[in-house]
Amino acid sequence: MPRGQLDPDLQIDTLINRCAEQLNPANGDRVELWAESVRRYHDQRSEDFTQSWIDHHRRLERVHGGLSQEHAERAVFLEGLFVERAS
Repeated sequence: MPRGQLDPDLQIDTLINRCAEQLNPANGDRVELWAESVRRYHDQRSEDFTQSWIDHHRRLERVHGGLSQEHAERAVFLEGLFVERAS
């Protein structure tokens, strides 16, 4: 057998052992726990993003609501000046 090559029987044994480890019920539980952990992470991340968007829109509502009020007051003021000049 050339140097650096593995024995075919050893390769097959390694492959069988890997498959057996993957099919092991104990490993299956680990995979299920991991999958559940990933699901919880994504659910929390989705909730965080949603809350961030809600906060963003509430801030915009406050800013634009304030701007709207400010512009309405300026318009009333300018209308008053215009009426005074017209008189």
